[in-house]
Amino acid sequence: MSAPTRRQPKGIRTGGQFAATGRGEVDVEVDTSASVQELRQRAVDAMVDRHGPDAEGPARANVERLTDKALPLYVVLAENPASHLPPESLNDLAARGFGEAEVLEMASYRWSRHRPLHSVLNRSDVTPERFRMIQDRLIPIVDHLDPNDHWAREAIWESPDPAALADRLEDAPPRERARILYLDAHPERAERLAEADAHSITDPVVIQLPTDLAQVRRVADAIDVPEREAMEVVRRGFSPESARYFGKRLARSARLDQRDINRLENNGLRRADIKAAMSVFPYEEAERVAQIVEARPGSKVSDIRRYAAVVEESHANLSADKVAYLMSTLSLDEIDAYPGAVSSSSDVEGNAQAVRTLIDAGYLSSEQLDERLEGAIEALAEHNRRGTAARLRAAAATVHLTDQRMRELSRAGVPQDEMASISADQDAWTAGAKFREEYAEARRRGLVSRYCPDEWPWNEQTYRTEER
Repeated sequence: MSAPTRRQPKGIRTGGQFAATGRGEVDVEVDTSASVQELRQRAVDAMVDRHGPDAEGPARANVERLTDKALPLYVVLAENPASHLPPESLNDLAARGFGEAEVLEMASYRWSRHRPLHSVLNRSDVTPERFRMIQDRLIPIVDHLDPNDHWAREAIWESPDPAALADRLEDAPPRERARILYLDAHPERAERLAEADAHSITDPVVIQLPTDLAQVRRVADAIDVPEREAMEVVRRGFSPESARYFGKRLARSARLDQRDINRLENNGLRRADIKAAMSVFPYEEAERVAQIVEARPGSKVSDIRRYAAVVEESHANLSADKVAYLMSTLSLDEIDAYPGAVSSSSDVEGNAQAVRTLIDAGYLSSEQLDERLEGAIEALAEHNRRGTAARLRAAAATVHLTDQRMRELSRAGVPQDEMASISADQDAWTAGAKFREEYAEARRRGLVSRYCPDEWPWNEQTYRTEER
């Protein structure tokens, strides 16, 4: 069985990890203007192939700013999946002796987390030889460390003697390698490492960021979270006691931090109420949480969840302000007294206000309201009216009318949702004329039940009496 063929990037000749082009023996460096023009066109064509026709103009402008020595570097990056560099950066790399293979390695996605481009471009002391040594000996070692270990990644470029550092790392036990890297160019970090040891902090991200390590340890122990999560809780201002009170979920990820909570408490809100509101709406800002608390102080988490469930049932967008309005308008018992009424449409606020109006008028339940409407509203007058929300609001709008007035208007043909627009001194039979015409038309077109009478069952003499 033959050995598999190693894929070679386009434009880089085979013959070892760095072929001749990477050692300064660049065969494509040409002095004739024809060859330079050919390379320029090749670079432009590659950019157009990758990015479309709109890339042609910028590509031509870029190749005109390249030195002849940097032009092959641009071609290699254009023809391979790698980061692009501005012409000035490529001119600098070419002048420092970097070849195509080395630049492609620096720009390849494989090494992106070691930031070779950033490090080489910003450190004039990184020669091609130093880069190759870092790539061959130091990067493989750092690859086995935490990928978020910034000090370790930084050390391979900052080391005063990378070769000596590589020797020490190769001889050291794996658990000691990170410490060696940390101190190689920065011996002053020993104090921070000693502090980390004192508090049993081992996460490199926590050690390297300016965080109170003692507080991180106390928070980690208080709510049983990893050091990095404890660090975020500390940075959000929570003490161990406060973090334990609010719980790891809210302390770690709620939108409110300890400063927001302190501000709400200073405004007179109870901590228990703040926690309850945050438990249901962990990602709301302080003002919305305050609305929930102020709407009905002392509410339990389960109560707030029930209010939220009513809003969700209505298919309205669940938001803290809708829930706060509902909480401030109706108690849970009042919502239960009108089952399904508040959630019968997406206008939760309008439905809640209608229920409030009915309750304030003395209709404490939907059963009481039905008893009133049963004797006052004729079904024929409501033949083209549908929807619980419409009926609810119509009932709320007519609570000021007497049963007798509602009965007369209904028998005259006026639907309940139109009754509030009829003035008290207006004749009911005259007001209902257009609605009776609508009924007659609907009957002719078969839009009402076949069991409904062909003619309106009351007339001007009988609509005020019990007769038909």
